[in-house]
Amino acid sequence: MKTKRILSVFIIAVLVCGYLPRCKTLSKQSECINNSGAPVILYSKLFNDKSNWKVIKKDSLANSGHIKIKDEIWLMHFLHWWSLDEKNSDISIEYTKKLLENLWGMQYSLNGIEGETKINGHQAYYVEGVLRNFVKTRFIVWNCPESKRQFLSDCNINIALKTPDEFLNLQTTDITNSVCCHNSNNKPDNTKLEQRINYEDMNISINLPENWRSEYYIVNPNSIKNRPGYYQNGITKQRGAVWNLLTDSKKEINLIWQKSNNRLSEKYMNIALNKLFNDTLTIMNDTLKYISFYTNISSQNITFKNDFIESTGNFDIVVKLVGRAPVDTSHYLYKAFLWKYEETEYLLVATMVAYNNIWDISFDLAPTENQFNGFINDVVLKSICNHPMK
Repeated sequence: MKTKRILSVFIIAVLVCGYLPRCKTLSKQSECINNSGAPVILYSKLFNDKSNWKVIKKDSLANSGHIKIKDEIWLMHFLHWWSLDEKNSDISIEYTKKLLENLWGMQYSLNGIEGETKINGHQAYYVEGVLRNFVKTRFIVWNCPESKRQFLSDCNINIALKTPDEFLNLQTTDITNSVCCHNSNNKPDNTKLEQRINYEDMNISINLPENWRSEYYIVNPNSIKNRPGYYQNGITKQRGAVWNLLTDSKKEINLIWQKSNNRLSEKYMNIALNKLFNDTLTIMNDTLKYISFYTNISSQNITFKNDFIESTGNFDIVVKLVGRAPVDTSHYLYKAFLWKYEETEYLLVATMVAYNNIWDISFDLAPTENQFNGFINDVVLKSICNHPMK
């Protein structure tokens, strides 16, 4: 059941993003010469080798239009450890392959990437495989005689969502090489990763990027024995796991416009938002029919500025099989701006996911206020030319 649950999460992620009809990447716009006129999206600010932004909707009629662009990736890093003894001390590439084939109970296809490396001064071996064209995984195994433990760095990206390989490299190099496996108070020589996580009771520390979070990986009591996360007696220094996840794995920008004779007001801000949040998406996958829709919409802090109205809030997106109970619910934060230019009303809405659980396991992945505001100010507003939000 656990394996099916994990696979269903990957499938849902692909359904929500991977099967949406997408427009071709639009030509890059030049920089704004002035800051007046109708708003223009500067695609050159978003579309680059290090991003995963895609245009997923582009409707333009005589009096209205809607452009939706989304940046969605998925990755997951685990650090596992267990006691080192005579039975498992002889590690090798073949040993690592067997771990990849058996640890999660999933059928990986090896892709030929394998070899040796050093982690925290210890000899290590790595193997890479692919799970059903959904996930690319690399296992890196090493022994730590000082703590009498064996460690596994379990690195994953969702390739069905076209998550860039640099996020796998981040896990296999920077994060894995930052692990202190026998003296958690040591500070690794790693300036790329700003955040240091110290599990002092486990004598383990690890460095992560600033917008990542780390938690112990403990699943519910009905999980499969001998699988990661089955720690009914609690995690100890000799057996356990932590998992490390990105907070801003889903981001979206909507620019909507329509001809209007209305004056800017709170009423019309709510009307404009309701039109967006009433959208329902139907997704077909073979014989399965999924729908996704907005719910639990909450708008706060509607503020009037000189030339625009600003609103913040949150909502949930539910994905479900038609005729069945929901299979996935994700929480989001949003910020919206409403303004007019000549006879046209413009609504700009930016959203960022704020997960509070993964696989039904509590995990606070809500972005910080500074992180969300940075996304609005440094990404969203800088990618829109001709707007009044200064």
